[in-house]
Amino acid sequence: MQQIVYQESLNNFINSCLVSKTIAEEVKEKMHLAGILGWNNNLETSWRDSLPEIAKILKDSKVDKDVDVAVEYRLKNSLERLDFLIYGLDHENKKNIVIVELKRW
Repeated sequence: MQQIVYQESLNNFINSCLVSKTIAEEVKEKMHLAGILGWNNNLETSWRDSLPEIAKILKDSKVDKDVDVAVEYRLKNSLERLDFLIYGLDHENKKNIVIVELKRW
């Protein structure tokens, strides 16, 4: 089973969320390709509603658009997944990662 379901540059992620508006379908397709089945509609709704909101914030931020993002990152040796990651190198070439857990109330 793949560890990263969706991985793209921040720029491509923003495009999928705000221009083509295909992010939920892309993540759903990659979940199938990764062999992850049986999620509920709430998860798909979360991708459709929450990921574009993250994209809006990051689009207007000073975060380099060439950093990578991942959606539904599976923790090694676990069935648990992290919702959204932003990762890359800082100005001193040190690795950095930001983990965002999506919540719908």
